[in-house]
Amino acid sequence: MNPVYPAPSSVRDNPPPIYAVHIDDGKTRAERFREEVEKRFAAKLTVRADKVIPLALLRDDAKNLALSIVDHSSASREQSSALTNLEQCLMWAIAAIERTE
Repeated sequence: MNPVYPAPSSVRDNPPPIYAVHIDDGKTRAERFREEVEKRFAAKLTVRADKVIPLALLRDDAKNLALSIVDHSSASREQSSALTNLEQCLMWAIAAIERTE
């Protein structure tokens, strides 16, 4: 068993700062999540005219589902995972549309 040594006095007296992200913009956490959803599910590519409507419908549906997830669940690891997987689902759906002739 390894012995446990105390931290040097310089670390004990002056602990390193804890870097935490604190945003003080007057917005609630839910408002920031909604903005993030808007940003994540926004149209980013220019595609052929015949594919614009299906892509727009997919993005709108995914954005509405993401907003529903944010509205009906609390901020958690599960919520974050749901949003990430929804974003991945949208990415593959868009790839499937864009790759078809």
